[in-house]
Amino acid sequence: MPLREDPFGWVGHVIDDKYRIDSVVGEGGFGVVYRAHHLGFEQAVAVKCLKLNKALEGDVREAFLKKFLDEGRLLHRLSRATADVVQALDVGVAKSPNMVETPYLVLEWIDGTTLDKELRKRRGTKMPLDEAVQLLEPAARGLAIAHDQGISHRDVKPANLMLSDVGGRFTMKVVDFGIAKAPTDEPIEASPHDGLGSGMQAFTPRYGAPEQFSRRFGPTGTWTDVYALALILVELVIGAPALEGDDPVQLYVASTDAKHRPTLRAKGVDCSSAVESVIARALD
Repeated sequence: MPLREDPFGWVGHVIDDKYRIDSVVGEGGFGVVYRAHHLGFEQAVAVKCLKLNKALEGDVREAFLKKFLDEGRLLHRLSRATADVVQALDVGVAKSPNMVETPYLVLEWIDGTTLDKELRKRRGTKMPLDEAVQLLEPAARGLAIAHDQGISHRDVKPANLMLSDVGGRFTMKVVDFGIAKAPTDEPIEASPHDGLGSGMQAFTPRYGAPEQFSRRFGPTGTWTDVYALALILVELVIGAPALEGDDPVQLYVASTDAKHRPTLRAKGVDCSSAVESVIARALD
């Protein structure tokens, strides 16, 4: 298996005298995730390093870094309120061995797998409704507490739901609040977590709400997470994605078609009127 690239050059070095970086475990357009060792706690942690847009300069850059630190602290406060989301342990900015200014977020290390990988293994397999509800309950609880604190995730999808054994108890955790922000829908030019000033907010079309495809449907917010979680519940029960389509354009049409909502009954599942009403409201 080929070695992953390390654009910052952090592997083998220590961030802020606390986190020894051991390996790269993932890289995306916005950042790099490392497996690291907390020298104080003597345990594994994940360190997410953000790629700064080179176009950010002067006061705009400083405002960006301040917002990143503020959001890191916000996620830490959320961590203290619930164990159903990945725990944020630290946040900071450090100069990398490659002399690149690196905003970083330290998170708990979770041994487990994603719901996305499990779905791919069992594609086509239907799950009883009560089992699906029980499986997603920790994620719903974690998102509810985040919403109570004014935090929306805005990219809820199976790949961001981790299944793990925590203290001998099988559970699910919501991960990657990397594009989370308070739901004010302020201009996004200097937000750390929405595409680094690209003017486009990251989301996954397969689980996208209408307002993510087009702002003519209104702002994104906590309701966006509710929509995505309802899609995942339907997917578990029917054994196939709730939104029909093979590309972003088809998914946009499916997500925004008010006359055809992908509820359980619409997908041929026999469920109570109460359950159907809840799903219909979530997908309204």
